[in-house]
Amino acid sequence: MKQPEIRGCLEYGYKNKIMKIPFSAGTPVLEHGIQLKPLMEKSPAGFRFTLRISVTDEVVLHDLYFSTDLVTSRDDRVFLNGYQSWTDTKEFDRKDRMKGPSKLFAPLTEKYKVTRYADYEFQRYSLRRGVFHGSSYGWVRPEGETVRFFGSLDERTGFTFFHADLNKKTMLVRKDCRDLAVTGEYRAFDILFSQGSIDAVMDGYFGEMKITGRPASPASGWTSWYNYYQNISETVILENLASFSEQKLPIDIFQIDDGYQSAVGDWLSINDRFPNGMKVIADKIKDAGFKAGIWLAPFAGETISTLFKEHRAWFIADAKGEPFCTGGNWSAFYSLDIYNEEVRAYIKHVFDVVLNDWGFDLVKLDFLYGACIKPRRNKTRGQIMCDAMDFLRECVADKQILACGVPLWPAFGRVEYCRIGTDIDLQWHNKIYGALIHREFPSTRYALQNSVFRHHLDGRAFINDPDVFLLRHTNIQLTEAQRRTVFYINNLFGNLLFTSDDIREYSKEEKRLYLSSFPLTAKKINSFSFDRELYTADVSIGETKYFFASNHGGKKRMVTLPGSLCFRAGSGMENPWLGAGTELELPPYTAECFLLCTPEIPWTRAGSTMSAFPGSEILSISARKDALSIVLHEKLRLEGLLFITVPEKSTEITVGNIKHRVSRTFVGKIDLYYITVPSHVTKG
Repeated sequence: MKQPEIRGCLEYGYKNKIMKIPFSAGTPVLEHGIQLKPLMEKSPAGFRFTLRISVTDEVVLHDLYFSTDLVTSRDDRVFLNGYQSWTDTKEFDRKDRMKGPSKLFAPLTEKYKVTRYADYEFQRYSLRRGVFHGSSYGWVRPEGETVRFFGSLDERTGFTFFHADLNKKTMLVRKDCRDLAVTGEYRAFDILFSQGSIDAVMDGYFGEMKITGRPASPASGWTSWYNYYQNISETVILENLASFSEQKLPIDIFQIDDGYQSAVGDWLSINDRFPNGMKVIADKIKDAGFKAGIWLAPFAGETISTLFKEHRAWFIADAKGEPFCTGGNWSAFYSLDIYNEEVRAYIKHVFDVVLNDWGFDLVKLDFLYGACIKPRRNKTRGQIMCDAMDFLRECVADKQILACGVPLWPAFGRVEYCRIGTDIDLQWHNKIYGALIHREFPSTRYALQNSVFRHHLDGRAFINDPDVFLLRHTNIQLTEAQRRTVFYINNLFGNLLFTSDDIREYSKEEKRLYLSSFPLTAKKINSFSFDRELYTADVSIGETKYFFASNHGGKKRMVTLPGSLCFRAGSGMENPWLGAGTELELPPYTAECFLLCTPEIPWTRAGSTMSAFPGSEILSISARKDALSIVLHEKLRLEGLLFITVPEKSTEITVGNIKHRVSRTFVGKIDLYYITVPSHVTKG
């Protein structure tokens, strides 16, 4: 790529006036004892722009920004990472509009502190089509697979916001540093610019930062929230635990969510619905063979909590010294000041009890954005959030963290798992909320959108948590098609796969779909594209290739299948194959996954009724003369049909040390063989 043009300005307070110092890359500036050192250098990944500010006396910053020439056409698309986990994030075009809280409902906005959930109080929302902003990183996509990437390599000095106006073809980069008192040297900007495929630019970005994800594996599990919400009890938890244990389901994590504590903030005060305390439950979870997980909002204290009533001075305060409300959840809540030594001692004690006395293995830490809700005179929001994440890592030590409600950059490399979208809802999308409230409200549509558009973080920054999938038909408004779509999006674009269903209530079809998610296999998104609400992706699991298409809109859409014979996931014996290039109609809110077959080549996977991703349950295939030996994954939980292409004379297939006679079926002129695999031979 060509070197980006940089034209910027520092605004600061001087003798009750706002002074301005313009700058450009490569030209040092010295005015009023303030030295600016803007430098553009070539790096292995692209171009790296840095700006250092040195001052002899204290200076209070007012604004700091620069423009670049990254947007070259009104038809460009732009991806801008949303402020925190829940913020809706996607590639925008000039027909899109970035919505903020509605002014029509200002009294409700103020009552429930809607503007506190993200960046509404310190970033400008124009509400015009084609005008957007995001934090930390993003890209411009002119067309095709090549993008022009930009990303902050260091947010500890303050969050970096990127403002794109597709109508004017402009990009403005602004540091969140208003009213910051600076002495000595301030590392203001450290921005990488690069160009290439999304995989290439993200590899370069994380390579420049020297950030790798913490040691962790993709995992499946159960969490109580999206079925019972706060209405949980020891009985509810143990009954659901028994269901998974008795059926020997190979999940990894069993998590207790909000509702066990007497109030948010009083984490060690357990309510009377858990008469035997939390250690007993953690022990039972681990005895069943699962990791024990538990939910906390470690920086939060709600109004009715003993923590808030007795320690108001521990909480972040406004200019008048009064606690500053963080949001409207529960009885309204406030956030603890992480620089208060008594607060740090309290939080450390909570984690010591939860992790060491009770014995939990994983903590889901929520509403973390509250730690940096107000900057300080000598600390920006970015620095505070990074300090907060460092502190949590210190408290949790070698146990696992699932972060949620957190600005993402400070979580890079500091947590094992992280939510990358908003909460799913029990309906598809609440249009009234979507039009009037904030970008972080629960929405299945937004959750799926974020799962797709932030999938590039998975395995680089942490393991992505796309939130739960729900397959049940009770206590839910999602249709069967919508539930299946959530199931496939989560399984493809995330690697922490939870449900909240009471699996005892599953219908036969629901249970079969759930069991088809095992074994959990690592998936690679080779490429994806979208056209409004239509998403398509080329996917691979090892050497096996898949095509995925999903329609999230309310009107039917058409897709063209790739140039291979396609086996439709979830099919039985009734015409499961579609020919290369078939035009396929996708009804509203549906998803389809296809195994791409090569039937002219012997010994290849041609389909399966045992997995949501046909063929992925096979660990190995070895051929010898006219015999075939297949090893299946030990966590496979369904029995069904397995389709393999074999030479005409082959009559014997061995699966799990048991020999099977093969049966023949035909797809047009293609001769395929299949076997019925019962569950007792599924182990490798």
